Amino acid sequence: MSQYPGNYNSQQRIPQQHQKRKQEKKQKIFYKFTCSAKKLDKKDAGGFGKSDPFVMIKRGNKVLAKSNIIKNNLNPKWEPFLVDQLLAGGMQTPLTVEVYDYDDDGTHDFIGSFSATLHQLTTDFVGKEIQLTNKKKIFSKKSGRFIINIAQQIIKTVSRAYEFTFSCKSLANMDGFLGKSDPYVKIYACRNRQLGHGKVQREYYVVGKTEYLNNKKNCTFQPCYIDVRACGGMAGSLILRVIDHDTDGTDDLIGEVKTTLNELTATNSKFPLINPGKVGGLTYKNSGYIMIDNYNPVPLKKVPEAYEILFSGKNLDDKDFFGKSDPYFIVKTRETRKQLHKSEHINNDLNPSWKPFVINVAEAGGLDGKLLIEVWDKDKNTQDDLIGEFKSTLRHFLYYKTDPYWKIINRNKVNKMGYKNSGFIVINSIVPYVPKINNNNNNNLVAVSNNQQPLYGNPNLYNSNMNYPPVNPNLYNSNMNYPPVNPSNRNLPPANTNVNPYNSNIPPANVNPYNSNMAPANVNPYNSNMAPANNYNSPYPPANNMYPPANNMYPPSNANPYNSNMAPANNYNSAYPPANNMYPPANNMYPPANANPYNSNMAPANNYNSAYPPANNMYPPANNMYPPANANPYNSNMAP
Repeated sequence: MSQYPGNYNSQQRIPQQHQKRKQEKKQKIFYKFTCSAKKLDKKDAGGFGKSDPFVMIKRGNKVLAKSNIIKNNLNPKWEPFLVDQLLAGGMQTPLTVEVYDYDDDGTHDFIGSFSATLHQLTTDFVGKEIQLTNKKKIFSKKSGRFIINIAQQIIKTVSRAYEFTFSCKSLANMDGFLGKSDPYVKIYACRNRQLGHGKVQREYYVVGKTEYLNNKKNCTFQPCYIDVRACGGMAGSLILRVIDHDTDGTDDLIGEVKTTLNELTATNSKFPLINPGKVGGLTYKNSGYIMIDNYNPVPLKKVPEAYEILFSGKNLDDKDFFGKSDPYFIVKTRETRKQLHKSEHINNDLNPSWKPFVINVAEAGGLDGKLLIEVWDKDKNTQDDLIGEFKSTLRHFLYYKTDPYWKIINRNKVNKMGYKNSGFIVINSIVPYVPKINNNNNNNLVAVSNNQQPLYGNPNLYNSNMNYPPVNPNLYNSNMNYPPVNPSNRNLPPANTNVNPYNSNIPPANVNPYNSNMAPANVNPYNSNMAPANNYNSPYPPANNMYPPANNMYPPSNANPYNSNMAPANNYNSAYPPANNMYPPANNMYPPANANPYNSNMAPANNYNSAYPPANNMYPPANNMYPPANANPYNSNMAP
């Protein structure tokens, strides 16, 4: 779902006006040239040979465009080709138009050239014959005439990735006299590495790879995906190498060609494959041809933050004298030697299967960051032994389906006679890594440890600051300062005292000596479920059930007959119960002198709308107002 509210188009998270600008950036201005030539120099030896001319337009050493090849013709007419205005440096940058004679050995013969700006090529020189010159010629420097028949401006959407379909023809035999070759294509891009002190080293890295085909001289491969940015742009230097696959990892180079994406997308011409090790041979011309049968723009593949990779080993060297190796591997960056992953070791196994591991793309230096994978034998009592190593990149790993085997080499054995490898690392899978989400605990995304404090406090801990209500609603506390959890620890005053030993919310002893929260002393004659405190919808139960019959209303004089749960103080909607039921008949209103005749829940102190009950019933006769002096009739758990 888009993160942006409002009116946006279907492309995610890009407003309409920004999306329009982005589309404009993808579109470039090109010029489409249709050219021909007249009376070109003859470059092919022999009395009947002519030339096989083609055109290249360059900016310095960068090839901007290349035409198709016209065989055996001194007055050729080439197919249209395109020149990118941006790569050409604008309309006023000097360019060079060069015409060559194609040779199968790759040593194309120079016919002639001229210089002009893109503005001149598209205006002043259109329809005119331009003289080609060759400064190397001894006598006449003229080499023919070049004609720009049509120069048309077009706007073209540039793709950021392509799929190329390669084919090969007449490949050299690499598998013996009776065999052929098992070819595959690798595409390398070039970049300059700064070594310091002004020194620069050119290094190559893999940006594409096809599958290998068994025993073929003429073959067509499956489409190969290539990222334009990874190639350094359309004018970035590329090398196409056709290689013969061998099961022991000693693959042989068949031939290669240097090119650019501009050349690969300009025409469907074929390129001779040259093996540098064979150049200069008496009869050597090339090692075959590679052609671009087709190419299609494709969407750029998204690069995830990390990849999950699954490795296994095959035919690893045995490093233990009495057993087999106990292999594990380490993934490092080649330049900084930073360790990215170390696997577990597998005991006594030359064909191990390790657990999947995750490599972060940024930590690896990007998809083209150089990686070093070392395989070691674990030893308990001595230093671990190196089995072998290999170099690669994450981008190269992505082509594992074309050939999942990576040869590992022990640098200490390279110069030994007959040494080929120390086994293979097999890539079983490489997929974008998706973090696992813990769906337990109400779909919390983050696991909480046992020692971690709760997010919102504990309602059973009164010292928390979250203002939770008390666990026991009958323990009252003014100002939210909750009493101790164990009420038995309350400090009550001595029995023989004149102070008020009851709740601080009750009026002084000389006014109202009774605790509205007093609990029964030893007996609870009434059913505590008669009118639960927390379930009253109205302050009192029905009047006819609220109290027992009058003759049994009070228990014996030594008991506390009142139920503390009859009418909880905190649930009174009004200060008093109904007037006709509030007090028993006058002749039975007070129990004997040695009893505590008052119901602690009749009129709770903290819910009085007025300070005191009606004056005529508020206090008993003076001689019965307090219990005997030597007794403490109140339970320490009655009220703090």
